Amino acid sequence: MDGIAPDRLQVERDAAGTVAFVRCVPEPRLSPHVYAYYGYEEATGHAMRRREVPRPHVVLIVDLGPTLRFLDPVTEAVTAMHRGGFVAGLHGAYVLTETSGSQSGLQVNFTPLGARHFFGQALASLVDQVVRIDDVLGPAAALWAERLAATPSWPARFAIIEALLIRRMATASPPPARLVQGCRRLAASRGRVEIRRLAAELDCSRQHLVTLFKDELGLAPKLIGRMLRFNHATALLEAGTEPDMAAVALATGYYDQAHMNRDFRAFAGGSPGDFLRRRLPNEGGLAG
Repeated sequence: MDGIAPDRLQVERDAAGTVAFVRCVPEPRLSPHVYAYYGYEEATGHAMRRREVPRPHVVLIVDLGPTLRFLDPVTEAVTAMHRGGFVAGLHGAYVLTETSGSQSGLQVNFTPLGARHFFGQALASLVDQVVRIDDVLGPAAALWAERLAATPSWPARFAIIEALLIRRMATASPPPARLVQGCRRLAASRGRVEIRRLAAELDCSRQHLVTLFKDELGLAPKLIGRMLRFNHATALLEAGTEPDMAAVALATGYYDQAHMNRDFRAFAGGSPGDFLRRRLPNEGGLAG
């Protein structure tokens, strides 16, 4: 396969043997900024709804069609369709999406710092928003989408998007140093460090730290910490590495199981057991 080396790829096929999902590990220069790239081709044969739970990611998707629909989680009315692709900022609650039975696209999952660096702007305007890709990246985004659609293989597509990421990261202004330090400390603790303690470690006031995070990323550090802790809990549940819900709560820093359950209801719309029943493979969210 041309493009990205095979040892960086994880390929999954459907029952017919067709490539359905490809995960690509970014090259080392990008690893502080990007979690992974994904290519997906889905054909369910029927309309499919998903709850996309909050992750500490900013997502860029190049839409290769058919176009995904975004729904209001209460009324279920269609709120957006972004042909060509979109950028989804950090979210404090799950997002409801729907396909007509098939979809294909290339997805980049940025770290919050990586997104701040790549887009070259504060992310506050993207919080709880899904916006057209060209509204963030300009007219060139349409050319990237056309080039990716005309490229025949996922490894070659990943090579194109990776080259773009490297070019932009090399010329973009880095985020403020204190924000970088704060995000890395939060991530290393999986959201368990207290915000007052974090501010002391960074030699600033708690209010200054909160303002910095809200201005640059759009969310307070406490909420980002909750998301990190919730994501740690979902990872343990999905891996089956803990024997029961109470053990997962203890391992991830919740006061007790009831405390963990509250975050699951807030972020995923149900209990931890509901999360396990609804989860879809390949980080595909929850069946909605």
